[in-house]
Amino acid sequence: MQIPEIPNLIHYAIPFFVLTVILEVILTVKVKLEEYNFIDARTSILMGIGSKYRDF
Repeated sequence: MQIPEIPNLIHYAIPFFVLTVILEVILTVKVKLEEYNFIDARTSILMGIGSKYRDF
């Protein structure tokens, strides 16, 4: 019995993640609830990218 190959779901999640970050920035600026902390966002994004490519 051959086991089917499972697609890498991270490749499908990355565009969704980027869109939600952009949406968060737009809503934060538009509603002006608080200042958006770009340093935290950048750090989180870089850590996510690093965890994806840490095997290289």
